[in-house]
Amino acid sequence: MDVVYNHTTEGNHLGPKYSFKGIDSSSYYMVNYNTRFPYAKTRLVWNTLLASNAGVRHMIIDSMRYWVDHMHVTASVSTWLWF
Repeated sequence: MDVVYNHTTEGNHLGPKYSFKGIDSSSYYMVNYNTRFPYAKTRLVWNTLLASNAGVRHMIIDSMRYWVDHMHVTASVSTWLWF
């Protein structure tokens, strides 16, 4: 299983929107305000989560805590998490 915290599987600015983009995209995602490609692309990944937002960080930490407490995951491999 792969749990990813740096991006989501949502579509581009044209859709589909089935998660955080439908709630408040500028709070959950890095945006560059380019009308042609409004979502930032980092490290070849679109839909990069905005980890500088306290709510997004809280969601990531809660998710990690869930995996440890309820799923008994004892090890993880981290690549990059930008704050």
